[in-house]
Amino acid sequence: MKKIVLIVLGVIIGFVLLVIAVMQIRGWIYINQDNPEPSNKNITFIGKSRGFYVYGKSFQQFDGSIITASTLNDIFTDRDYISLIKLSSKGIFEWEKKIQFASKNIWTMMQSPFKSEISAPHLEILGINLQNDKYYLLLNRTNNLDNQLYILTLNSKYQLINTQKIKLELENCTNLTAFMQNSFAHLCYLDETNKMLCQAKINITDGKIIHNAMLFYQQKGLYINAIAADKADTTASISAYDKRKGCSFYMYLKSSDLKEYFRTEPTSEFTVLKYIGDKLYGIVKEDSLLEIVDMTSLRKPLIVVNDRPAFQNFRAKDIQIMNGNIYVLLQVENSKQTDWDIVVRRFAAPGEKPKDYLIQGKRLEMACEIFPTADKHFLVLGQSFSLRKGKLLKIFATVFEQ
Repeated sequence: MKKIVLIVLGVIIGFVLLVIAVMQIRGWIYINQDNPEPSNKNITFIGKSRGFYVYGKSFQQFDGSIITASTLNDIFTDRDYISLIKLSSKGIFEWEKKIQFASKNIWTMMQSPFKSEISAPHLEILGINLQNDKYYLLLNRTNNLDNQLYILTLNSKYQLINTQKIKLELENCTNLTAFMQNSFAHLCYLDETNKMLCQAKINITDGKIIHNAMLFYQQKGLYINAIAADKADTTASISAYDKRKGCSFYMYLKSSDLKEYFRTEPTSEFTVLKYIGDKLYGIVKEDSLLEIVDMTSLRKPLIVVNDRPAFQNFRAKDIQIMNGNIYVLLQVENSKQTDWDIVVRRFAAPGEKPKDYLIQGKRLEMACEIFPTADKHFLVLGQSFSLRKGKLLKIFATVFEQ
């Protein structure tokens, strides 16, 4: 009798240990888990779920509040969600809402030599905008190189009321980059099969494609950095980067005609394009030199700032102008791949020494966007990733005084 009890007890203990091992492998529980607290006192995590947040896009509403849209893989349910987070005009977390777009089945949850992880569908937020009291999200659902675009419509209470698939052939297309405003989404991507750089204009209210302009390219290492459109949605501007030659291309579209305007010198990269008011600003990095360019006049770009930061391995991510000062959001990648920091560099009057605002922690801090907030402050949105056991990808907000 005792042998039977011991055998049963052994089987139960073995089963429990097996379940714990499987759950740890799958990421549902962690032993010696990473400390979930911020690694820096000025970092505040804003996603409340435990899982992998991938930052998408944010926009600022008329009252100054900010809506952030991201994708989320919840480690407890192993399902993919769209996460909407609202921050107040002062950058304070108010709420998070999760929308389930697609759930994984048992086959995507199992480890198998016959299934590649890249075959599992992946969600990506390309844009978010508010129009006529409705919120519109541009979502890319990709499986390998097969992309499917959707417009998700939410009501004023952030409830999903419609999902519409966009009729745009995107097989073997990469590097999807979008800009949304008013009733339109401006989408740029690379058609790898036909070697075409494409720019599509989509009406987000009905999903109709207004045009899809194309430009042939020969570069094997081309990469799209940014796209922006004027307030009237008549002209779209695009910057792309040739990794092999180390130079950038600036293109613009007007009247459905996509043209290349100029190329930068070798070792130069055009990283940011953004309309602020009626001016189109761009950021160029040449070796370790940082240049801010007013691109409003296509025939004669005006160099606004010519600066050489002490840190060399940086990449500009965003730009804002607040109270007459220029703020540039920089991703600083140090020599160690586990040590990335964020710097906001403020340029005031000509000749005045720039001021740096630093976000530095024990993790990889990745810069996303910058917004002005109330009381002469500004907000930095970013992602934090730890390579330690129990690694998580989280979204954080940091507020600084201007």
